Amino acid sequence: MEKSVLTSTPQTTVDIEGDLSIKPITINITTAGTFGNVAIGNRSFVRIESTSAISISGFENGYNGKILVVYNNSGQNVTFKNLDASSNVANRINTLNGADITTTGSGIVTFIYNSAVNKWLVIAVRE
Repeated sequence: MEKSVLTSTPQTTVDIEGDLSIKPITINITTAGTFGNVAIGNRSFVRIESTSAISISGFENGYNGKILVVYNNSGQNVTFKNLDASSNVANRINTLNGADITTTGSGIVTFIYNSAVNKWLVIAVRE
């Protein structure tokens, strides 16, 4: 069944005619280190603020098809760890290239959760 917002002829399951806004949650990290199982709740847009270079190995609250946009706004390097054991298996990040990904000072990494492999898959990186 199609759902539409402000359109009488939906072309997809969800068809929105107009703007879409996704409100961010800000996560403040004040110590260096690797952080696993980062709680994002029901949010799809996360802004990272940090006073030190950090690493993130995974995010909680993944479900099939969930999109997650992570904006490093800290001015510090943020490394996203590939398949790192400091997160629960179902919360881990798969960078799809076998290596960690680092945003240097600022950048955006976009993920999609895939329940077939129980991982957050990186789909875009922007510095």
